[in-house]
Amino acid sequence: MTASPGNCYICGATLGKVALKNHILKEHNDPTGEQACRLLKIEGAYDKNFWLLIDVPGDSALASVDIFLRKIWLECCGHLSAFRGSRDDVDKNRKWGMLPVGAQLVHVYDFGTTTECLITIVSETRRKKQQEPVRLLARNVPSNDVCAVCGNDASVICCECMWDEGNPCYCDVCAEGHEHDITLPLTNSPRCGECGYDGEQDVYTFDPAKVAATVPAPSKKSKPAPPANQPKQKQEKVVVTDELALAEEIKAHLPLYAYPTKQLVQELKSKGFKESRPLGIESVSDFGEEGGLMCHIRHGEEVLIVSATNLRFADDTQICRDINDYIDTRVEWLKQQHLMETVRNAMITLGTQDSGTKCGRNEPCPCGSGKKFKHCCGSLL
Repeated sequence: MTASPGNCYICGATLGKVALKNHILKEHNDPTGEQACRLLKIEGAYDKNFWLLIDVPGDSALASVDIFLRKIWLECCGHLSAFRGSRDDVDKNRKWGMLPVGAQLVHVYDFGTTTECLITIVSETRRKKQQEPVRLLARNVPSNDVCAVCGNDASVICCECMWDEGNPCYCDVCAEGHEHDITLPLTNSPRCGECGYDGEQDVYTFDPAKVAATVPAPSKKSKPAPPANQPKQKQEKVVVTDELALAEEIKAHLPLYAYPTKQLVQELKSKGFKESRPLGIESVSDFGEEGGLMCHIRHGEEVLIVSATNLRFADDTQICRDINDYIDTRVEWLKQQHLMETVRNAMITLGTQDSGTKCGRNEPCPCGSGKKFKHCCGSLL
């Protein structure tokens, strides 16, 4: 069976295994979600062409994934199963949140004709609360197996030929004349062809129509009109000087949440904060006497003011190491916005924009640098 990419069960994207993992962490991780989860990668221990990406709440037991794997990949005759760590078996009642990121377990199903699955805890994620503990995020695309005799699409696998070299797959017509009469349906599972597995309980086949129905359409909401008798506020141009001058800009572009350090977690618990990560930032005060930003975190009627040095800021694209890293990120973003605005103004002034005339790629850049447009401001636009 040949290697295959996978489908995202949330938006329908088709990508490779690693690309889909990064896609899910970037596009489908909800930092404001109620459930703290573990992102799991599950592969066939001896055939990694079969793989799944799922998330499961940290307070769910290992048994929840055992039930899910039986449905999607394994169940045939009600065999026993177990989770094994690097040394001993792991109790199925143990919570996923007790295992660290990077830990690996082996799920063993059937101690006779055994099927083993390798489970890797990839990352910590969050999602909106849902009823089912396990959510399927991505799955490998089924392989396009062909009949060893006629070359048409195969439908069954010979349970004896599969242990020999060569193609063990056949179509229904050629299977009738095959020398072995023990065949099983082809399934998208590492247990394909073993024991009596026929994939009857696998109801997780990828359906683009169902995914399209669950993806919300882009909203076309218009901007609300300003109240009557209220003058319009002009948007001031961004002028980047130094990091201290960015305090107001950082306030204006403040991320919605931040992660506390271990020291701050203890302080929050002592003040009655039950949810300590992520923290919603209400506002930021100016640089204080110690030279750092002070963040205001609301909890009911109380507002706790903490130093930004005890927080790891996060925006829509990344989590910054500390406040300095976040400032550096904002500096580069603001510089780029300022340069692009400068270029647009220069092009309008010179009549190269809004006048139907375009600045050629090899012409001198309108900003006056003396470089070609494609090597200067054209690269920003």
